[in-house]
Amino acid sequence: MKQQEWFRNWFDSPYYPILYSHRNIQEAQQFIDTLVNFLLNQKLIKEGCTWLDTACGSGRHAIYLAKKGFQVTGIDLSPNSIAEAIKNSQDIVNIRFLVSDIRTPLNQHFDVVSNLFTSFGYFEQDKDNVQVLQNLITQSKNLVVLDYLNADYVLKNLVTEEQIQKQHITFHITREVIQNTVLKTISFQDAGIQHTYQEQVKLYTPEQLISFFEQQNTQVIAHWGDYKMNTNGDRCIIIAKVSK
Repeated sequence: MKQQEWFRNWFDSPYYPILYSHRNIQEAQQFIDTLVNFLLNQKLIKEGCTWLDTACGSGRHAIYLAKKGFQVTGIDLSPNSIAEAIKNSQDIVNIRFLVSDIRTPLNQHFDVVSNLFTSFGYFEQDKDNVQVLQNLITQSKNLVVLDYLNADYVLKNLVTEEQIQKQHITFHITREVIQNTVLKTISFQDAGIQHTYQEQVKLYTPEQLISFFEQQNTQVIAHWGDYKMNTNGDRCIIIAKVSK
């Protein structure tokens, strides 16, 4: 497996949802409420508009967006995640999920295109990460929402080693920064078999990302540092308006 394709193996692993079972659905819904209220109040979107959520995972953001009345498409590279998202949204008619790589844009345009919860920076080469941002813009008729980590915050607060117990598994996790990339190694045993997975996230500062959007014929209309719209924090949330 190519090193830059670490996510194909890890995200489709049965251990991925076990390690991240603590992810807070309530926090995700509160952020969506904050985001949608802001966009509606600023008259940047209309109720019920089309929304593409890229790298959607098992759909915790996308499903809530659909429940709020938007016409939602969620895409993710992991067949297992998409299968879980479909199962979790069986009674919702205004949502669909597709297995798709964010590096290959859909042949369709949406009012809003989002990439949430650090689903960006997965590739070793800058050109591949830039392509992802360009695809977000290409597929949008109006707005792009990027929810990424704050690189400066990560560097100052990096937890280099920890153990996490989930179900019957003790996950040993180490983190280091190599060539401006956070490398997270996850090791554990299950049924006497040793497993090791890696996560990689390339670091980009808020200034770099804002500059990129401004160079791509888009206007950055909001930049938040957390999910409560504060200026500073552990996140880099960018809302950009696409000029067509």
